Amino acid sequence: AADSIPDSDDKALVLRAIAETYGKLDNFPEAAQSLELAIYVADSIPDSDDKALVLRAIAETYGKLDNFPEAANSLKQAIAAADSITDSFDKAWVLRAIAETYGKLDNFPEAANSLKQAIAAADSITDSADSITDSSDKAKVLTTIAETIGKIENFPEAANSLKQAIAAAQEITDSSDKAKVLTTIAETYGKIENFPEAANSLKQAIAAAQEITDSSDKAKVLTTIIPFQVKLNHWREAHNTVSICPTDECKVESLSLILTAWAEKKNPELKELASEK
Repeated sequence: AADSIPDSDDKALVLRAIAETYGKLDNFPEAAQSLELAIYVADSIPDSDDKALVLRAIAETYGKLDNFPEAANSLKQAIAAADSITDSFDKAWVLRAIAETYGKLDNFPEAANSLKQAIAAADSITDSADSITDSSDKAKVLTTIAETIGKIENFPEAANSLKQAIAAAQEITDSSDKAKVLTTIAETYGKIENFPEAANSLKQAIAAAQEITDSSDKAKVLTTIIPFQVKLNHWREAHNTVSICPTDECKVESLSLILTAWAEKKNPELKELASEK
């Protein structure tokens, strides 16, 4: 059995091969239990690279198999194992694969809690000597999770999950990385059903964006948030956001969008004329 192999590299290669084989065979009920066992064995691998290699292969295999109820619990288990990986790049590599797999599986109630767990694991990626790399790794995971939330059918926990992602993004030190995550989160709000928490979440995203020092990066986030504020008919909030735009281009583009949307709201025929052109 793979569990009895003493060498970390060899054990990882065997477990990876087992996981990939399940992805090629016909689906069967035993697949879930077998992959859960593989995750359990992988969690005992001390080497960061080897553990990441196995867990990523297992996550990708779940994306190839027919969906089954055990998928949620198994992926939760994989996230827990990934959280113990010490290397920033390896942890991010696994968590991204797990998040992408959720986007391929049928939607299920556990998705929200599992993605929250993944965000918490990503948030534990902290700056070390290589702060730029760590910041980029965290940003990649959070961006992938936000994109996955946009693909999954709407669920009540979406707002809380995105709020949690925003909070984690605030800890990112690199300006460009933080901007990318916040922009993706704002775009995700435009893909899911509107909910009462949206306004508060956007306020949280704006507060996080204000911490971005680079004017171009900050403008990119704000110009993504403003259209969603308009979509929610939060006109005053949209104008307030324009007031903190750091560049003339950001202000002009956003004001033009607001004025156009307001004119079309008051005169629906303008929108019809625009669509006819």
